[in-house]
Amino acid sequence: MINLARGNKIRFIFILGAGSLHTGEDHHLVVDDIAKMDGSDAWINTPRQQLKELEYLNTVDDVDWVGISPSMIFESGPATKYIEGTDELLYNDQGDSKLTSGTMAKVVIKEAIDPVHHQERITVANA
Repeated sequence: MINLARGNKIRFIFILGAGSLHTGEDHHLVVDDIAKMDGSDAWINTPRQQLKELEYLNTVDDVDWVGISPSMIFESGPATKYIEGTDELLYNDQGDSKLTSGTMAKVVIKEAIDPVHHQERITVANA
């Protein structure tokens, strides 16, 4: 897709995983925590590949793209107010790292209509 978009005015919005975010005092990757979860062997490849996707996107400077990473918990639910960051796993004032599908849709639509972020990843959490 990236190669096809070069030289065109195409904008990509990628939904990335939370695994590529940093967390903790040592700023380790969330994917490292995910790998330690019981049962994650069955699906750990998805966040690992999403990390590779972000690493690749960070090398692309001739196509307009933005990547959006959800919080640690991504679940169905209505849109709410949200907080936004870049590379660190976000927590709201209640200590939750959660994003609902409605809030993700709100952020994607806002970014599609009024692009603010270019060649970068952002992360969002319900406020």
